[in-house]
Amino acid sequence: MLDEVSEMSLTMQVKLLRVLQEREITRVGGEEVIKIDVRLIAAKIIKGFSPQAMDRLLKYAWPGNVRELINAVERCVVLSRSEYLTEEELIFLKDKAAPAEPRSPADPAVGVSSLGEVEKDTILKIVKMVGGNKSEAARQLGITRRTLHKKLKSYGLM
Repeated sequence: MLDEVSEMSLTMQVKLLRVLQEREITRVGGEEVIKIDVRLIAAKIIKGFSPQAMDRLLKYAWPGNVRELINAVERCVVLSRSEYLTEEELIFLKDKAAPAEPRSPADPAVGVSSLGEVEKDTILKIVKMVGGNKSEAARQLGITRRTLHKKLKSYGLM
């Protein structure tokens, strides 16, 4: 996990970049080159969605269901340059209009929704849509029944 890379000296930033590009290191005082396989996690503080981004999310038909939504949000987080995910980051969503029925977990006119609120409302909508069948809801959400149960419990719904 890297945070505040800009606070590192330029020399250290260059060394870090070389390690990430070449995927190899040499120990201090050593001569042996060691291959590495790492995943880089950088701090991104996302507070929620702008009203326009939320509107675009709500108007999209989501043919891939919740898995597609999760992938879209993750992609937006990576592309984001601000505290709020904007419509700009959602440009990859081609305009596949949702059915006329409102899919709104939050009213975009009210303001910004957190990721937790979107998740909670999506779960509740799916559970309602399948008539309370938790196994089917979990299947459609792409999670285990146990995970669904934990999430419902954390929202105080069980």
